[in-house]
Amino acid sequence: MRLRALLGRGALPNAIVIGAMKSGTTSLFDYLTQHPDVCGSRTKELHFFDNQFPLGTRWYRANFTPRGEKVRLESSPYYFFHPLAPARAAALVPDAKLILLLRNPADRAYSHYNQNREEGLEPLSFEEALEREAERLAGEEEALASGTVERSHAHQTFSYAAKGLYAPQLRRWLQHFPRGQVLILKAEDLFRRPQETVDQVTDFLGIARFPIADLSGGNRRRYPLMHPETRRRLERMFAAEAEEVRALTGMWWPARAEDAPLAPAEIDLQSPHLLRSPWQGYDAARAHGDAVWLPRQGFWLVVGHGAVREALARPDIFSSAPYRELDPVLAGADPPKHGRGRALVEDMLSAEAMGHATQAALQEAHSLLQQELDAVSGFAMPVAAAAMAALLGLPPASRPLMADPFSPAFRQAASAAEAYRRWCAAGLSAEQAASLFRIVWLAGTVALERTLAWAIYELLADPALHARLAAEPALLAPFAEEVIRLHPPTHMVNRTAIAASALGAAQIPEGAAVRLCLSAANRDPAVFESPHRIDLARAPGLHLGFGGGPHACVGAALARALVAPLVAGLFGWDFEAAAPLDEVQFEEAVESLAPLSLPIRKRQG
Repeated sequence: MRLRALLGRGALPNAIVIGAMKSGTTSLFDYLTQHPDVCGSRTKELHFFDNQFPLGTRWYRANFTPRGEKVRLESSPYYFFHPLAPARAAALVPDAKLILLLRNPADRAYSHYNQNREEGLEPLSFEEALEREAERLAGEEEALASGTVERSHAHQTFSYAAKGLYAPQLRRWLQHFPRGQVLILKAEDLFRRPQETVDQVTDFLGIARFPIADLSGGNRRRYPLMHPETRRRLERMFAAEAEEVRALTGMWWPARAEDAPLAPAEIDLQSPHLLRSPWQGYDAARAHGDAVWLPRQGFWLVVGHGAVREALARPDIFSSAPYRELDPVLAGADPPKHGRGRALVEDMLSAEAMGHATQAALQEAHSLLQQELDAVSGFAMPVAAAAMAALLGLPPASRPLMADPFSPAFRQAASAAEAYRRWCAAGLSAEQAASLFRIVWLAGTVALERTLAWAIYELLADPALHARLAAEPALLAPFAEEVIRLHPPTHMVNRTAIAASALGAAQIPEGAAVRLCLSAANRDPAVFESPHRIDLARAPGLHLGFGGGPHACVGAALARALVAPLVAGLFGWDFEAAAPLDEVQFEEAVESLAPLSLPIRKRQG
């Protein structure tokens, strides 16, 4: 009796978020259910009009327990793709208002795939899954539409590209609901401007606007970058229906380079999307000038090549004080104090010392080449450590102690190095010598290992470039410079404005936090033609990959000396990717982006 009574309660929804999957539907549901006039279903995805239809209307009603709210809301994004959902919904709730979020279909497909990978549902690479999608879905929609099956795991789970073909899905829904009863929104607008987008929804539903109190809802995941060629392939596929989707919805998603820039207040460099592809954020900022205040980050972002170069050369205005706690001797010292530490370091970079470091790195590299290895942890990192150990005169027995630069073991190992002893003899205290050793070790190892890792990644991503460089090793030096330009070890450096100053058209106030974005400067289209691609004929000496001014990276000389011969050694080994590139994991931070793992192997056959 209790179950029957429970099933007899409730009410039908009068508002449904019908899709699309991986387009912000969870976020929108979470935002709307904060409204006092919205009664959300007991769980977000009821799946009544797709998988749960046999449970009947009484079960559906039981999932809504309104207490006077004007809107009864549910959200099941599979509805948009399911062939029977529109007719079923129209028969039961013909007056319901429908909300549809549509996302760039290439991004939607990749997000869908990565969710499946995380949940253990997808064993294939993204490219393999796209190749096999038609085979996996063959006959599934027809079986659902005819009632031969009640549900299809393949149709719901492996429809990466098919779910992004929006025109036929929307036409199917508009056969059963008038266009004025369907609100269609861009998912990207919800991601970038949640309050404004939710205001559109509340206006559509006929309830008062309200401030979203909690913006933490939704499914926020970080994935490795999609392979560029895979993205281009998807964009070509979806472009075929662009005009029809635009006619039906008034929207489309052009290639990323054509997207309108975000406003400065909308740029969030910590968003998962921009952490994975920060250059889109930099280009959006560049549209507003050489230096832009980013409210979400709380700092001025300097992106223009000339403005970055100018600021790097003016430590009297743009101080390195933010690094003082990390290292007061070199990284955090401004001239004239900075000059003492710089001179001590440069004294260690003699031609003889660089020769020893190069020899140590090449020997280490040769010893590491096995049938298969990780190009980051099993190659770039130990090679960089071997080079820096030789350069700084670190005894071999001390190298295992260098893993954590902030540990007592590292400090103990540093004290055995020739560089440390020389710096102490030159008048530095033990504390100062240890600090200088740590920052030089970090600068040198990070610069070399990240440059080397990105060089290998670029070669794996572009087989034609790989073949050309293998055949023309003289081009390895300009290739290394292009890698440094495109992927500087540190994307931006921190400064504090100790005096008011103008950069371009921007007026930087005294005391402001400033980030000089090397990565953005290196892709400034006013300086570099086709800035986002490798050009082996590009004029040398313009990029700021290792910074500039008095604080130019001390690891630059070592990285430049070693990347070309190390890559040449890999060509001799003849390497290829040991795993799909879309599975590469990245270290993602506002200050940097670098591969964490990059499996390679000796070429098969």
